[in-house]
Amino acid sequence: MEGMQDSYIFECKGVSKSFGGIRALDNVHLKVEKGEVHALLGENGAGKSTLMKIIIGLYHADSGTMTFEGKPYSVKGPAEAINYGISMIHQELNPGISFRKTSPFVFPS
Repeated sequence: MEGMQDSYIFECKGVSKSFGGIRALDNVHLKVEKGEVHALLGENGAGKSTLMKIIIGLYHADSGTMTFEGKPYSVKGPAEAINYGISMIHQELNPGISFRKTSPFVFPS
């Protein structure tokens, strides 16, 4: 499976985040291949928004690593994440906006 790693455009390994004594994320792993679209689904409090906020640079992970195209990935905010083709659509959607504009996670193909 050595060559499989090359097909991942984005990868999170062991990402964890706590707020005070509350563990919001615990050792999260995510791999995204070129051309894939992902949706994060789960109950309230599952950590979906926390993970996305780490990916777009609003929060910093307590531990773990992220890579984009095989290189270390770290951004200081959403404007910098957009330079990588990564964006987040928040849970509160405007029903008048098309699906294309509301896709939750966009990676270049």
